[in-house]
Amino acid sequence: MNNRSKKGILTDKCEGRLKEILIVQGPAKCFNCASPEDLTLFHILTKGAYPQLRFLRINLLLACLDCHQKWETRQQPERDEMESVIRHRLGVDDYRQHIISQREYYGTYYESTLKDLSKGLGLELASLKRNNVLIIPR
Repeated sequence: MNNRSKKGILTDKCEGRLKEILIVQGPAKCFNCASPEDLTLFHILTKGAYPQLRFLRINLLLACLDCHQKWETRQQPERDEMESVIRHRLGVDDYRQHIISQREYYGTYYESTLKDLSKGLGLELASLKRNNVLIIPR
């Protein structure tokens, strides 16, 4: 029997849909090493430290499992190199403050309930899939 809460299930569903959206929008590869294998939803500012940024798109990238683990375990010098890639990708030196300021700008959108967010992401994903013909590597 599954003991997961409805909130946990909806949270996973939202994150799964966000990952699919990022894959469909492309490129479907790791932001750091460009591998198309074992892609995960990568939170630049971790969801543990910044739970309010969990669904904020500017805080999300695709990362292969290897790079994601290096980030999470703070492996050096890989983490420093990844931070450089993130700063370059976002076009800012202080990516933490930049992401937090975006949360303040878009805050009302992300205050919706998980159920509403999941539904909206599902509609967005369906629309993207209808309008894009992509072969997604597995």
